[in-house]
This record gives sequence, structure tokens and C-alpha cells, in this order.
Amino acid sequence: MSHTDPTPKTVTLPLAPDAGPEADLRFVRTAPRHLVDRSAVAEVLITDWRQLGPDTFRLGAQWPRGHHFYAPIAGAWYDPLLTAESLRQASVLVGQTYYGVPADHHFTITELEFEVVPGVILLGTRPAEMRLEAAATDVRGAGPPTALTLEADLLRGDDFAGAGRLTLHASAPETPPQGRAAGTRPCPTPCLPRSWGASTNATSSSASPAPPPHAGA
Repeated sequence: MSHTDPTPKTVTLPLAPDAGPEADLRFVRTAPRHLVDRSAVAEVLITDWRQLGPDTFRLGAQWPRGHHFYAPIAGAWYDPLLTAESLRQASVLVGQTYYGVPADHHFTITELEFEVVPGVILLGTRPAEMRLEAAATDVRGAGPPTALTLEADLLRGDDFAGAGRLTLHASAPETPPQGRAAGTRPCPTPCLPRSWGASTNATSSSASPAPPPHAGA
């Protein structure tokens, strides 16, 4: 008697990156760690990516319901800093994949601003699947760029969840920037949001919004 199940099984594999701009983004795997400058798989948010035009890109990011850096706010919202980290990872991936920045370079955020829509980043029963519609607006340096600016709209399904702009500098490994260590939190305390409905930059201070009516109920 055979213990082999004769029933054929269908295995769905993720689409390869750059499957085409018309293809749906997939959220079944994460990007390789080196493409987003992360040391642990659990820290990777980007799941899929493709180029739409010369300097335009679409990326998928999955936000976990629990994160060791970015814990939920009041048990009701995703930490808005997941927006900043999604932008950072997208910038590093775009720089390496499409502009030839070497993977061993050090990456430093020199400018960051973003906004979120609180009602769209409420926690759900499953991880949030986010889409970044991004454009590289300022790519600097001869050969592999030394800096690039990425601007992106963030969507959750068909709902606008926020937007941001991030400038990333890349430096050769023999000249690491001050204060950058592998595995450190990419967005330091000074860039915490002043408020959730306004633009956030490197001089903002932290504040949490009032919980929604159902929070803690």
C-alpha cells in the first residue's frame, strides 16, 4: 500500500521582480536582506518591486502586526515610522537594483519627510499590504550615484495612506558615515512625527494621536 498522495497539487510561486508594470505586486516573500540594508529577515518590509519608467517604480511592502522596533500605537494603529522605514528600504533597493550602487556601501538618510492618514493605517486582523508608487527625483554622482531622492505615495489597497520624500547618501565602505552601525534603527528619535496628519521632518518631536473610539474597548 502506497502512502503517496496521488492527488496533484498546485504550487503558486511568487512572480519575479520586474515581471512587468501591469503585473500585480506579490506579498509572499521578502526582498533579500542586502538589497534593503537589513541584517535580519524579520526586519525586511519590501516584498516585490518593478520599474515602470526611466525613474519611476512600484514596490510592495508588508507591515507586520507586531514589530520589535515599531510597536503598534495604543493597540490600534501601525507605527507611522513604518512609513519611514518602507521609504528607506525602497530607496536602498532602488539605488542598488536600478542605479548600480554597490551593496557594500554605507547608506545614510540626510533628509526625510512624510505624512500618514491615521484612518488608513489602523491595525487589521492580517498584516497590511502596502504599495509604494515611487519616483527618483534627484540622482547625484558620476557612475554609481552617491545620493538619490525618492518620493513616494503610499497606498493600502485603493486607499491613500500617506506620502513621503527621502534623500539617501551612499558612501564607500572605507569611509563610513559617523554614527552608522549595522543593525541600528534606521530612523533616529529626532525624526519621530510631530503629528500624524502633518508633514514630518528631521526636527519633529514625538506625539501620539488620541485613540479611536473603539480602542481598548
